[in-house]
Amino acid sequence: MASFVNETDLRNRIGSAKMAQVFDDDGDGEPDTAPLQSCLADANDTTEGILLGKGFTRDQLNKLSVDAQIRRAASGIAAQIAGERRTEWLNDRGEGQYHSMGERAKDNLKALAAAELRSRVEYTTEGAGENETIKAQLSTGCPRFIIARDAGSGAKSGPGGF
Repeated sequence: MASFVNETDLRNRIGSAKMAQVFDDDGDGEPDTAPLQSCLADANDTTEGILLGKGFTRDQLNKLSVDAQIRRAASGIAAQIAGERRTEWLNDRGEGQYHSMGERAKDNLKALAAAELRSRVEYTTEGAGENETIKAQLSTGCPRFIIARDAGSGAKSGPGGF
């Protein structure tokens, strides 16, 4: 599995004080390892899932894991997860303080996966290569059934209607 976000990325995103607030469960003023690692694993899984679902291969994701744009998005997702740890800070919709940051990050990753945004790492000499979805080399699948209108409805249907 590719690693898109680490402790330093998250600390740079939300600051040391917030890191301690959201991950210090034993009261020593320092982030505790277990909840922090769980948060980072969840953010990495979410990031990988979004990108893998749209045509990038695992090998490409390993190479893309150094891309600053993707790392920023993954740290935004990690911040959202971290902000949801303290239920006393949730708003009336159950959203944490970094909710909108995480949602923007997910939208950016989805746009990258759909090739609406492009990663610079795709094009470097040692890069990941283009998302195969762009080249139409991956089939998105044909619908199993194509439903035509009811011929008995009185509506005019073209030849071949049911």
